[in-house]
Amino acid sequence: MRSGRIALIVFLLLVLVTISVVMGLQLFRVREVVVEGCDQRDPLAVAELAGVDYEESIFKLRFREIRQRIDASPYFEVEQIGLLLPDRLRIQVHERAERAVIEFAGSFVVLDEEGFIVERRDVLGDTTVPVVTGMLVTNYSVGEQIESEDPKQLSALQIILAELIEQDASHLISEINVSEVSDLSMVTTNGIRVKLGNFEDMDEKIRWLRATLPVLLSEGHEGGTLNLSTGKNASFLAEAQPIELPENTGEPETTEPPDDEETPEDGGTDEPATTDEPDEPAPETTPEPEGEEP
Repeated sequence: MRSGRIALIVFLLLVLVTISVVMGLQLFRVREVVVEGCDQRDPLAVAELAGVDYEESIFKLRFREIRQRIDASPYFEVEQIGLLLPDRLRIQVHERAERAVIEFAGSFVVLDEEGFIVERRDVLGDTTVPVVTGMLVTNYSVGEQIESEDPKQLSALQIILAELIEQDASHLISEINVSEVSDLSMVTTNGIRVKLGNFEDMDEKIRWLRATLPVLLSEGHEGGTLNLSTGKNASFLAEAQPIELPENTGEPETTEPPDDEETPEDGGTDEPATTDEPDEPAPETTPEPEGEEP
């Protein structure tokens, strides 16, 4: 009798375990992929790249393969993958946004802030990001970091872009020149040349840029040179105004002699002024002296 009760209890436990396992398999299935970190592109694009089979057990997911599929895209880089029990997969990505453009080999290469190539374009289009000049590009491949003959050029570009983004100043710049890493420069959207010197103290230099540029714009400057190379102060050299010269006609310039007569300042006419001559004085008569009668 006692052994029969034990067998019944064991049987019931097995039934409960089986039911739990079956329910668990149904419960712990992928129902949703949660994507975080997208600012410009659709998070659904990341979910599609992940290639997750919905209704698959979350315990069968292979995170390494999911990461490799997403990282193969030039637009995203996986930062973290995890589970949100009981039925969600969480993917945290870094989105490679368009931060700069460089012209190379007849095309325009779009870069993120780390120099990774997001895409290649045949035409520049209506871009609002800075154009990079002076870089000695040796090779590029979409999804990879751009290569330069001088690695310091890429390092300088990374530092400049990082500070422009950090201080929300990218929209102020139209060009970044990295031809000389010891004499870096930029051009603002209103044509002011900005001398940066080397890429040290770049955070302070961008702070000076944000502080001084509004003042220059309020004063109507649309050119000139803003020197921030020390990182400790700013100096501005205004652009010289062009001098209009008379056209060269090939004939010697002649100078007309001045008029002898002066033109009256008030109430004058085009006719030369005349001066009234004084009336001739009447001939003087000398009274004859009175003589004595003879």
